[in-house]
Amino acid sequence: MEQQISEIMILDEGQALPEGITTPPRIGKWYDTFSYIGNPEQFCAQNLAKYGAIFNTSVFGSKTIFVGASQANQMVFNGDSKYTEIALPDTTMEMFGEYSLFQRPELHRERKSALKPGLTGEILTGYLPQINQIIKNRLSQWTNTGKISLYPAVEKICFEILVPLLLGVNLDDTNPKSFEGLTVSNSNQLKSLYKTYFDGFYGLSKWKSPLTAYGRGVKARAKLLEFMRAVIQRRRLSQEEINPKADFLSMMLVSQQQNPDGVFSDTLMENQCLLQLWASHYEVSALVSSLIYQLGKFPQILDKLRSEQAKVVGEVGKFYTFYSEQLK
Repeated sequence: MEQQISEIMILDEGQALPEGITTPPRIGKWYDTFSYIGNPEQFCAQNLAKYGAIFNTSVFGSKTIFVGASQANQMVFNGDSKYTEIALPDTTMEMFGEYSLFQRPELHRERKSALKPGLTGEILTGYLPQINQIIKNRLSQWTNTGKISLYPAVEKICFEILVPLLLGVNLDDTNPKSFEGLTVSNSNQLKSLYKTYFDGFYGLSKWKSPLTAYGRGVKARAKLLEFMRAVIQRRRLSQEEINPKADFLSMMLVSQQQNPDGVFSDTLMENQCLLQLWASHYEVSALVSSLIYQLGKFPQILDKLRSEQAKVVGEVGKFYTFYSEQLK
């Protein structure tokens, strides 16, 4: 069954359905939450194929409508504070923390304006040399024969890129001094904390026990905030002048120095660093892994991509660095 969406109507509270208009199909089931947590991709794919792009569920214990059509998504995002509102499970809201955009949308708007100077094309262009160098070094370590576990290999590169660009520190497992003053002694400890923190988002009850994913996630979140606090303190104690264009945290630190009563309090910076590294790390790693997998699955697309790149940067296989002008 394929549901065709030609029009989406917003009904007033209590308004009866006009003739010919139907509500989203499927009746929510008591085990939807477990099915979704067990395999989110399979849950969405199976229901999408059976019911179409919009369908009812009982995920997280209440009526939850899944939306997978562009027109419906536009309706949802345009309806903020009008006919839609942010509503996540209590466990998820607490894992995000009070400084997330979900908890305090007015702070998010103020923070977005304050962060804008750090996300300009000039700043992002300045990151490219470091990004290129790390990618080049890591790819040279990949073997030319056999298969590799794609996501772990990509995740390692992304983590090595994001930590210095977001936090302004280089965590080198071969150099113990790079961890001086911090609350972890190696990169794997930090990654493990983030993994435990991420798992906590899927907690079913707010039982803060080491026996539950939520309880372990809350504890990991506290340790991650301690780590961010230590990073901020180390950056402040450094004898080097802070360059607001060097990394994400530097921009916030300089902004705080210039306006101590502004939006960037210590607590907000700690939470912002925690969420930014978490979101960027998982999103970028997943996107890049998916791209590489799809290019390997469809070699004709890979050949076309190589041809297009050669037109921009030169002979295929002879380039290692991209510049912002070439990516436009």
